[in-house]
Amino acid sequence: MCIRDRLSRETKEIEDYLKKKKIKKLEEKKEMAYDNYESIFQYAIVTDSGANIDENVLFKQLKNIRNKFRAKGNFIVKTLKSYSSPKKDMQRIIFLVAVQNDLLQSQAESLRLLTYNLRKRCILPYKVSSDSGGESENREGSIKNEFESLRDHQIQSIIISLFEDQFDINEYQVNKTIVDHFPLHN
Repeated sequence: MCIRDRLSRETKEIEDYLKKKKIKKLEEKKEMAYDNYESIFQYAIVTDSGANIDENVLFKQLKNIRNKFRAKGNFIVKTLKSYSSPKKDMQRIIFLVAVQNDLLQSQAESLRLLTYNLRKRCILPYKVSSDSGGESENREGSIKNEFESLRDHQIQSIIISLFEDQFDINEYQVNKTIVDHFPLHN
């Protein structure tokens, strides 16, 4: 065996070893990284806690929204309790809200959100279903894919419109029913 062949073989072995080591390190970093976990929640509302969460006005109205749109898609509400002071005397409730795609799409259509149409290459009002009822399911599926995915600011406006169907966010902030509200991002 000549020296050149031996060096190239050893070089290849070293390169393979280093690649395996880098892959292991990357996998370890991925396991430790927090950004690999995506949240389904898109919006948060912070309110002062009352005696009982079931008596909270905001919680009742969020449940009304969930019940109203149950047929169109899921409106998910999760509650978290938090303490805002070191003495733990001021308790707050954080409502995390998630709206699934079916409901987002039907609301985008009813709000006539302007969205980029991939087939026509222009901005048009969002549309989920076809105008003529006799078209096949394949056609309806292609209409859903005809528009670009909803962007974060469009999803936020849809969620706020769902809220405002039941209550006025600004009035609740003035009355201190809502301490704060903000969108969540992955």
